[in-house]
Amino acid sequence: FAQQHTQALSLEQIVEASTPGKVARLVHKELPFRFAARIRHVEAVAGWQRQAELVQLHKIFSDSFRELRLTEPSAAKDSHLTVSELVDYTEVIRTLRIRHKAVVALLAEAMRKMEHSDAAWIQGDAFQSWADTFLLSRISTEMLTSHYM
Repeated sequence: FAQQHTQALSLEQIVEASTPGKVARLVHKELPFRFAARIRHVEAVAGWQRQAELVQLHKIFSDSFRELRLTEPSAAKDSHLTVSELVDYTEVIRTLRIRHKAVVALLAEAMRKMEHSDAAWIQGDAFQSWADTFLLSRISTEMLTSHYM
């Protein structure tokens, strides 16, 4: 997962997932890659382990990645999966969404601290680019999990 690059999901791809089973399969296919990319993104920050908010963000995404990989939607064909067959998977997504409520506040505080630090990598466009990448990925995962729920 960590070696692969994520590509932007189109609104069309999300809308095409029009049944509970199709949405579950799309979420199960896409979210682990996106969480792995965000874990990698946090790890790209020099000294991230010494920044409490980045450590918390790393844990949130690591826990979510692990839970998604340990849970899979039912093995039934996509078009035949019903809401009742997705109860366990839905609970994983619900838990993940609750866990991720803290992400924006943690990111804002981490960015505030990084902006006021002396770290060389936070010069000019690098800082804005890092934040943009993180937030764009968050939008995609929010859309996916909201569509699923």
